[in-house]
Amino acid sequence: MEETFQTEGLNLYQHGQQVWHYFKRLLDNDCEGMKIPKWYTNYSSFIHENLYPRDMIETYAIWHDIGKTETLQIGEDGRRRFPGHAEASKRIWHDIGGDPEIAELMGLDMIFHTESAEQILERGLDKKILCTLMLSALSELHANAEMFGGIQSESFCIKYKKLEQRAKKILATLTI
Repeated sequence: MEETFQTEGLNLYQHGQQVWHYFKRLLDNDCEGMKIPKWYTNYSSFIHENLYPRDMIETYAIWHDIGKTETLQIGEDGRRRFPGHAEASKRIWHDIGGDPEIAELMGLDMIFHTESAEQILERGLDKKILCTLMLSALSELHANAEMFGGIQSESFCIKYKKLEQRAKKILATLTI
């Protein structure tokens, strides 16, 4: 992971550490300087009550992109792409004897970035998985903010808005 780069000058291990940094801040309610959605504020207690243990979250956050080592493609435009990396991460984590619950989180890592709230809910996932993935997606978004041009950039704001809408719908369903 140290030899595969997320972006120029940032390898996958460093990226994982950044994701854990932001996730830890959310766990500790240290959100200064972060863009925090209303769903997090409104449902914070519920979310925190329905997370995996901190040590599992740390392992997942740091190693969630282990599959990017196998899936890296560099386009003609020079951009790095990692198609299928979540499934590859799950498989690799299984192959090295990693915790199966962490492998499951790795395999689902992209759903809050790519699927609608309805598609996510149709999966019938446990609320512990959903709450952990939700905060992971928010942490990943902040970890990638510099790559997008900062938290005020159009790219960040578009991704943030999509996450905000998905999570809000899902949390409204989970807390009925």
